[in-house]
Amino acid sequence: MQIKTILLIVILFLAAAPFTVAQKTPSMEVPMEKVYLHTSTALLFPGDYLYYKAYVREAQTKKLSYISKVA
Repeated sequence: MQIKTILLIVILFLAAAPFTVAQKTPSMEVPMEKVYLHTSTALLFPGDYLYYKAYVREAQTKKLSYISKVA
């Protein structure tokens, strides 16, 4: 139950990410980034472990982003 709740929160957070608005200053242009999340399985039972890997890439160059450090 708790793992499902956490997974639901992560999915909702990632789904809402394109709708967030960041403040822009004229002197600084921040490139767009995309967050990718891979999970070990789509089905979990109580007591199972959820293994995941998350990484951020720049939208235009598809290279790993060094701007965002925390996911």
